[in-house]
Amino acid sequence: MRPLEHCRIESPFLTQVKLNGAYTIPKADVLVSATYQSIPGPVVQANYVVTERAPGVPLVGSPTATVALLPATGGVGGFGAEYGERLNQVDLRVGKVLRAGRIRSTVNVDPFNVFNGSAVTAENPSFPAAFRRPTQIMLARFVKIGAQFDF
Repeated sequence: MRPLEHCRIESPFLTQVKLNGAYTIPKADVLVSATYQSIPGPVVQANYVVTERAPGVPLVGSPTATVALLPATGGVGGFGAEYGERLNQVDLRVGKVLRAGRIRSTVNVDPFNVFNGSAVTAENPSFPAAFRRPTQIMLARFVKIGAQFDF
């Protein structure tokens, strides 16, 4: 093993798209806004636990060793060669502005994850038993109701 083998880490170019916009409908005094995000899924890893001495696998100070079975991007020390399903999410906000004298209030309804996506955000890297079994997914669709008072 070379002494500087794990010092340089090269991560690949990953595309992330994040958009947001807001508009107030003037005559109705209604606020409308939306956000969209599309980010890469989790890095696919395959780790095999060696419990007995095998050729080329040093077991120094421990009765087991973990071996990465998938190659990394950019050679040794890279971040990941494969990624899971992309996470795409749309969130909205609709708010009604109410005025009474000098007091201004807004009542909001915020639906999150409008299309109820269920992309995996974390998965099990243990090979072969539970390889790529999801351990976490994005939050399900939910709605938040709120109010803001300005005086």
